[in-house]
Amino acid sequence: PFRGIIKEAYDTHLENKRIILLYSDKTIEELAFYPEFQKLEETYPNLSIIYTLTRHEPHHGEWLQNQGRIR
Repeated sequence: PFRGIIKEAYDTHLENKRIILLYSDKTIEELAFYPEFQKLEETYPNLSIIYTLTRHEPHHGEWLQNQGRIR
């Protein structure tokens, strides 16, 4: 639902509003819409998505962002 909410906010010209999404998943592969969210962040400077992985394994690739559960 967050993807639709974000798209709706910018489609209805709320781009001057600050949107922050905290997004947690197990692994990089399970991050739904990750490439699309990255493009939205580039397009809309008021959008920030903070990612965290709960089960990242080094063989899944380098991950320089947060790890662990959101508390």
